[in-house]
Amino acid sequence: MQVLIMTDDQSPQNSETSQVSIPHADASSLRQYWMFFSGQLLSLFGSSVVQFAIIWWLTITASQDFPGKEATILALASIAGFAPFVLTSLFAGVLVDRWNRKWVLGVADYVQAAVTGVLLVTFWLGYASIPVVLVILAIRAIAQGFHSPATQAIIPLMVPREQYQIVTSYNYLFNSAIFLVGPMVGAVLVEWVGVDNLATILWVDMISFLMAVIPLALITIPDITKEKREAKEKTSFRQEFKEGISFIVKAKGLLPLLLTFTLINILVTPVMMLMPLVAVADNLLAGTATTLAIIMISNQGGTFSGSFLLTRFKPFKQNVRGVAIGQFAIYLGVLGMAVGAMLGNLWIVAAFAFVDGLGMPIANIHSQNVWLSVVPPELQGRVMSVRQAIAWIMIPVAQFAGGILADRFGILTVYYGGAAIGLVALTLAWYLTSFPRVEAILGLDVEPVVPSIEMAEPVVTTDT
Repeated sequence: MQVLIMTDDQSPQNSETSQVSIPHADASSLRQYWMFFSGQLLSLFGSSVVQFAIIWWLTITASQDFPGKEATILALASIAGFAPFVLTSLFAGVLVDRWNRKWVLGVADYVQAAVTGVLLVTFWLGYASIPVVLVILAIRAIAQGFHSPATQAIIPLMVPREQYQIVTSYNYLFNSAIFLVGPMVGAVLVEWVGVDNLATILWVDMISFLMAVIPLALITIPDITKEKREAKEKTSFRQEFKEGISFIVKAKGLLPLLLTFTLINILVTPVMMLMPLVAVADNLLAGTATTLAIIMISNQGGTFSGSFLLTRFKPFKQNVRGVAIGQFAIYLGVLGMAVGAMLGNLWIVAAFAFVDGLGMPIANIHSQNVWLSVVPPELQGRVMSVRQAIAWIMIPVAQFAGGILADRFGILTVYYGGAAIGLVALTLAWYLTSFPRVEAILGLDVEPVVPSIEMAEPVVTTDT
């Protein structure tokens, strides 16, 4: 399914493509991939618990130290945790294609654990402050900038092509399950130990990071560039980076698909960033940490449901239809959350947070199917990094602008405006661009896949 034979005018030509031997992924390598993924789930659980606690700590601290500027502070925190990731991943993909990907993953996990330990000590000694937290978030984001393209780049090496949708769907399924449980555990810990005792909660993240290294150490990830390194064959960083851009441009139809995710990331990113303020604002939900947890759990419940659906069925013969419907659900969810917040009704907000979450895996998994089918394994790192950078490049600007606009005009203005612009733009993209014809243009097989029982595009919300 979806086997693409690239012609000479479609695929960038380079010496690496012809000299790198690509191992054949089989059932054995697939089992090892799931062992690796199990360790990543442990790490993700710890991060999701601590992420909730840190967001709540920032919300409370900002309201005390910077009244009237809470949205801007949350925006700065989002930028600190994301902008370095985008900038790093832009060039990290080229390096991932040069280096041993297993070592890249191990070092990235170790660095994240180390800086989390520094943050833990800072809170324990009573020196924690918003600037300190922002710096730690930025360093973690740099490490994640290497980890993310390396994780994506090992999929074609360890997962058989016919398993792409199943594997991607299960990835979303288990990730959403983790983020479903994480906020609940985070809320319980915050209520139990208190937001001022964040050092205690940070131990969860530290332990989970270290546990993630164990499965990684036990598996074998094919090192497809070892022969080139030993032969001391080198191409310039600039040349390899241009190959990533060239591939996306020459594979006609990929760029319009990618730009729809760029827009949705710009418009939707401020929504969940501002959600803590929606939860506590007296003129909106006037709630507590539990209020925020309910919304986040509902959102992840939608993501879990969408992911589970796609592990059992392939509802769309054309992946691009799944992308469009998923994106429509995301915008509809934002619009509904704004209405619920305006009415002060938590359950309306939670219901549409579910719709928003439901759209994310539907949009992303179908987009990922296209990219995994098109990009050769030896180009995965650099192409996925460029793809990710294009999809996410404006997110830091959107985060900062969203915070300022929310402080100036109100949170609901940001919600309503983003949903309205997004729905109009999605409609125009469908009828006026090559977006709905991307699979036909690329020559992909559009017949449905028969799922096997084997197990981000990025958006921060979407395309990875």
